[in-house]
Amino acid sequence: MDILIDILNLGESKTWIVYLVACLLSFMPFAILGFLFSKHRQEEPSYLLSLDRIKGLKNSWTLLVLLIAPLTFIYNVFVWSGYAFVVIANFIAYLIKSIYDLLVKYLFSHIWNAIKWLFNAIIWVFLNIVWMPIVIIFKSLYHYCILWLWDIYKTSFLAINGTYNKSKLRVTFVGAFYALTILGISIYLSILTNYEVLGIIGLVVSVLPTLKAYGTVTSMLHYEEDKDHVEHGKKVMKTALNYVIASIVAVLAIELLLLFSWIPDLGLVFLGLAINTNVLLSAIVIVSLFVLFFAQAIFPNHLLYNDESSSMPDSIMSYLKSIKRKGVQLLLSILPGSLWTILVLLIPAALIYISVSTSDSFKQSTLNKRALSIAEDITEANEEVAKLTTEFTKEQLSEVEDAFETAIELNVRANQNNFGISFPQNVIEDPEIIFNNNNTEYTEILPNMLEGSINDTLAIAARIKEAESLIDRITRHISEYMDQSWEFKVQRKNKKDTKDDWTTIASGTDISRIVDKNIIEGRTYVYRVMAINKNGKSSWSSQYSETIGSQSLTAPSNLQISSESNFRLVFSWNDNSNNEDGFIIERRLSGKDGKWSEYASVGSDISQHIVESQDVRSKHIRKYDYRVIAQGLGEKSKPTATKSFQLILDAPKKLKSNANLKSVLLDWAYRFGYDTKKWEWIGYDRRSGLITTNKPDGIMALGEKSLATIMQEKIDSEKELLADLNEEMSFAKQRVTMFESLISYDKSQRTMLKVFKNLAFLFAVLFTALFGGIIIAIAMSYLASLFYNVYTIREEDSCYLMSLINDEKEKNKNQPLLAFTIWILVILYYTDIFADITWLSSWIS
Repeated sequence: MDILIDILNLGESKTWIVYLVACLLSFMPFAILGFLFSKHRQEEPSYLLSLDRIKGLKNSWTLLVLLIAPLTFIYNVFVWSGYAFVVIANFIAYLIKSIYDLLVKYLFSHIWNAIKWLFNAIIWVFLNIVWMPIVIIFKSLYHYCILWLWDIYKTSFLAINGTYNKSKLRVTFVGAFYALTILGISIYLSILTNYEVLGIIGLVVSVLPTLKAYGTVTSMLHYEEDKDHVEHGKKVMKTALNYVIASIVAVLAIELLLLFSWIPDLGLVFLGLAINTNVLLSAIVIVSLFVLFFAQAIFPNHLLYNDESSSMPDSIMSYLKSIKRKGVQLLLSILPGSLWTILVLLIPAALIYISVSTSDSFKQSTLNKRALSIAEDITEANEEVAKLTTEFTKEQLSEVEDAFETAIELNVRANQNNFGISFPQNVIEDPEIIFNNNNTEYTEILPNMLEGSINDTLAIAARIKEAESLIDRITRHISEYMDQSWEFKVQRKNKKDTKDDWTTIASGTDISRIVDKNIIEGRTYVYRVMAINKNGKSSWSSQYSETIGSQSLTAPSNLQISSESNFRLVFSWNDNSNNEDGFIIERRLSGKDGKWSEYASVGSDISQHIVESQDVRSKHIRKYDYRVIAQGLGEKSKPTATKSFQLILDAPKKLKSNANLKSVLLDWAYRFGYDTKKWEWIGYDRRSGLITTNKPDGIMALGEKSLATIMQEKIDSEKELLADLNEEMSFAKQRVTMFESLISYDKSQRTMLKVFKNLAFLFAVLFTALFGGIIIAIAMSYLASLFYNVYTIREEDSCYLMSLINDEKEKNKNQPLLAFTIWILVILYYTDIFADITWLSSWIS
């Protein structure tokens, strides 16, 4: 009892398992007592179940034994407990009767009658209120959970016979092949159009060929004599066609109304229609699909014994009634049927798996080797493209185009090979892969190259237009200029002449410069120019003087010497000659009339010389005199004034001190040439002397050019440029054409790959229909036999539960209504349901 109490108190939620276990444990002592009574009295209860019939079952029947044995044990526990109650009741009755016979019969007759009536009432209540519902329930459980399920299990096993029938397999294979083909094509179209409703329609339509196959096989099973079995299959398919059409029309109506709701103005009208008709259309779809769900099991067998109703409502009601009567047992038959279907399909599935695995292994090996070869070819092709596109000429266009086409073709081939390696797993995981763009490495590169070529073409065209416009404009300007008759008069005089004695040295030409060769060295000339055209003449220009140099050298001047601490020495002077070859720096010891020696030399047009630190330390300890001489034309000029200089390091400055009784702090300043604020070296101001630029010694060429000549030269140069630009334009157009062709080629190759993938998908649908059709055909052959046999199980039997209830009603018309009513009230009272109902009734009141 303690264990029973613990189980009853297990958690707050009481499940039916807890009640069942508690009930079994509470009845176990009575069951044991009943078993002991049976052995003592050498009799058994009539309702006791025996395992003698099934204890010898082996192999595939073991599953049935495992299912039946626990149920039988539970049932027998209640039977033994009831038997114990009956024996105890009989014993009590016997004991009371004995006491009555000995003592009470004469002394307490009236009391005994009352007790007898009470006892009989208790016995009646027990047998009619307690025991009778238990008997009905357990008899029903035995019938439906054991006998009925056993019949379904046995029928499922016996349905294996004839599964591998050639004529049946041929019929079911055709139906399965068409169904899978329709389903595959509908999925393909739904992916192609991005309308999932096409896949749903295909799924519904694919039911028709399977129903025809089921109907044909069912006719073969039903009729032994020669008969047109296909006719029955067509009848089944035509019957289902009404429901298929109804569901398709309803689905399409929903989709079209929702689609039309996007139409401006009228869209709200269609949306209102969609909202108001959606319930009705959805109900049609649900009812049609519900009937079609049972169609393969119900239609072929129902039409064997019944004619199709003429009206749709009558047909629906007829099939709904058939589903009500046979639906549960047909669904239950799927459970053992699935087990035997697996056994039936082991051989064909194994053969197909071995063949597919062998083929896939060979495919993987071949394509993997090809992938390595293609990868090497792609690397070479990419390198060739990169090499040729770095800088190519017009003559290399065909070579570049061939290189691009080869690289594109290899890229597409690599994509195709990779698709083949993963096929069909990649299509199963992502069916939309067959419609992707299949981009290559050059899909994005080529448009950029084309855009660059087009931009180059436009730029060249703009330059050509500009050059042509300039040529036209200058040509017009030449005519205008020649018509204006331009002339220039150039006059010259000696600057030393005080008279206004100008001499015309050039006149009557349209030039803009002349060369005056009639000059004398050392003189200074003054020039002026006048412009003349057919409309008049200008005033004289401003005067310009030019001094003609001489062959003698002019001595340098203004020699300066400075030092940068004692690390560098800087010489500077003025260059006064225009024909020197260089300068020589000479020195001697200061204070003595010693001989001058060459210290350093530099080139022409230089007015500064720097002595670096290594020479300063070794050669400038003493004081020296310095001078600079120009040399050229095979002679030397006069020297500059002598400059004395001794390199002396500057002494520290601003010496100061600070002292106390024990120490003296000395502090001074010194210019190191370093800025401690900016933390960088201070730059020295190295000034160079003035330079007189050298002049050439030869005679200048005349180089006379008129403005017309200059303009014509510009025209000629622009025409040359135009010819080059036209060549570039031709090359640029050919590049544009080439890249457009390559883009088209890339697109065509990718389109071919897309076609290949689509064909591969369709072939996959075909092979799936073939191999899947073989497997489904065998399963359909077995299931057709299963549904046919299960459909007729206990066909003539009435409802077993109702028969038990009717038997009890014949004994007592108030039974079993009174007993079950009391049981239901007791259960409701001791459960939360009764509490909820009580609360609800109180709330209503």
